[in-house]
Amino acid sequence: MIMGVKGAGVSTQVAMICDKYKLEELYLRDEYMKNWETEKEKRRRRRLLDRGFRPPQPVEEEGEEAPVDPEIEDEPDDFDKEAHERDLMRMTLSSDKGLVLDGCWRDIPEEKVQTALPELMTESKRLPEILVILSCKADATFSRKIDHD
Repeated sequence: MIMGVKGAGVSTQVAMICDKYKLEELYLRDEYMKNWETEKEKRRRRRLLDRGFRPPQPVEEEGEEAPVDPEIEDEPDDFDKEAHERDLMRMTLSSDKGLVLDGCWRDIPEEKVQTALPELMTESKRLPEILVILSCKADATFSRKIDHD
C-alpha cells in the first residue's frame, strides 16, 4: 500500500510498480465507494421488493421529483453500519491475489464511512504487508498541482 499527501506521486508510483512487476493496482477509495454504492442499491431494492408495490406519491408541480420514500431509501434502525463497513473492506481487498494499493482515503463523506482507515483495515483483517508513505515538499506539491500556463 502506498499513501501520501496530494501531489506526492502516489498514483504515479503505483502505476510504475504495477507496470514493472505486472501486478494489479487498486485505487482503494474508488473501489470501496463503488462497492458501497452497489451494496446500498441492493439493500434498497430488497426493501422495495419486501414491501411490495405501492403507487408513487403524486408530484405537486410539473418538473418536480417524486418525494423520497424513507421506508425504502433509509437504512433500518437495526442496520449495523460498522459491520457493514468491515464487510465492504473485505470485499474490496480480496485476499486471493496480490495488489498494489493506492491508499488515498481522502474526501469520503462521513455519512458513508465513519470508521478510520487503519481501524477499518485492522478490524476487517485486511492489513497490507508493506506500507509506503510518500512525503513531498510544499513547493513540489504546489508545482505539481497548479497549472502554470
